[in-house]
Amino acid sequence: MTRWLGVTFIAVIVGVAFSAPAYAQSLFQNPLAPVPIAQAPPETKPGEAKPDEKKEEKPKTLWEEHTLFAYVESSWVWNMGRAGQDHINNELRVFDNEDRWTFNMAEFSIKKDPSERYPFGYGLVLTAGIPGTTNDSQKVHALGIFRGDSDAYPFRNTANFDLEEAYGSYQIPIGEGLTIKAGKFVTLLGYETIESPNNLNFSRSFMFGFSIPFTHVGALLSYSPFPWLSLTAGPVVGWDVARDNNSRMSVMGQV
Repeated sequence: MTRWLGVTFIAVIVGVAFSAPAYAQSLFQNPLAPVPIAQAPPETKPGEAKPDEKKEEKPKTLWEEHTLFAYVESSWVWNMGRAGQDHINNELRVFDNEDRWTFNMAEFSIKKDPSERYPFGYGLVLTAGIPGTTNDSQKVHALGIFRGDSDAYPFRNTANFDLEEAYGSYQIPIGEGLTIKAGKFVTLLGYETIESPNNLNFSRSFMFGFSIPFTHVGALLSYSPFPWLSLTAGPVVGWDVARDNNSRMSVMGQV
């Protein structure tokens, strides 16, 4: 019994002896070892934001929410083949003429989309051409607005200026915002636009002139239930007309 106690006592002493240097090293550092120095945070100049502070975005003013757009277009087209029967229009073309200079159109627009801060919006687009010439401004008129019901190409009785768009809009605070738009506006259909600078090609396609409308008069509702999905639909009075000519409304939509 005494021998076992002696063995146990010796084992404890040996264990303490081996663990003592490690314990001492944790308490007493080497005096020759370099001592780490805490770095002071970078100084910031007066009026300068700290790196961890995010600068708040200043909300847009009413004028900053407006979008202005204007352009003047003039062209000369040379047909290396042959023109149409009237020797003026190029075959399967709508807005470009053969072997002649054309003042196509001048346009000015001002638009504002509804926002959370300013829920109202509007759009006004004016176009004009040179009197006595056939220009693009004459070709996109809606019947009943500076254009008679019986006027056809070359639109000699159609004014050389047009009210391409004139509408008002408002954002109703429902969900992510339900927007209502009413007045005269460009169509939702098709890929090409009336404004030539916004198209990939100078010449519009045959389908642009004969398969889709240019403008509508009516109202549209727009809503985005998800960031990747937007829905638009509403009644219109028809195709390039300013008043209902068949006692029935049409419906147009877009996803």
